[in-house]
Amino acid sequence: MKRIMRAMASAAIAFGVATAIGCGGREYGEVEGRVTLDGKPLTDVEVVFLPDPFKSNPGNSASGFTDADGRYQLAALRDQRSGTILGPHRVVINDLTMITAVGGPGAPPPGPGMSNMATMPGTKPRRFPRRYSDSTETPYKEVDIKGGKQTLDFELKSAGAEKPLR
Repeated sequence: MKRIMRAMASAAIAFGVATAIGCGGREYGEVEGRVTLDGKPLTDVEVVFLPDPFKSNPGNSASGFTDADGRYQLAALRDQRSGTILGPHRVVINDLTMITAVGGPGAPPPGPGMSNMATMPGTKPRRFPRRYSDSTETPYKEVDIKGGKQTLDFELKSAGAEKPLR
């Protein structure tokens, strides 16, 4: 009987440790904010927080999409959590008007290895410089996430906006 109780206790401890490791044992901070372009709300962008592994912060990314007022709220979908893990991040901002969906009614079937929801570059001009969408060029390389709820606003400048890829 003692052997069974000891085995059950060991199993419970192992389960607790595995659960903590599976979730990374990491804390999350809730993040929301507003994205503007030259002082005006920027709609239809994806705000992506990338934990910076070069600063000892590995983990999954978190993202949010702006509404008509330029507001976003982060969610770490892979981790099924609101917000993002604590620590240093790089933030990139992707212009969703630059993406055209491929597929849908009447569209040719996708090629090998492509899903029906594939995307490709659009034909609309870029609304802000490409550097905001590049994890190595972004001006937001030093964003530190703390515990609790926080508001992080991003002010983009259109000066030097680039033409779409062709």
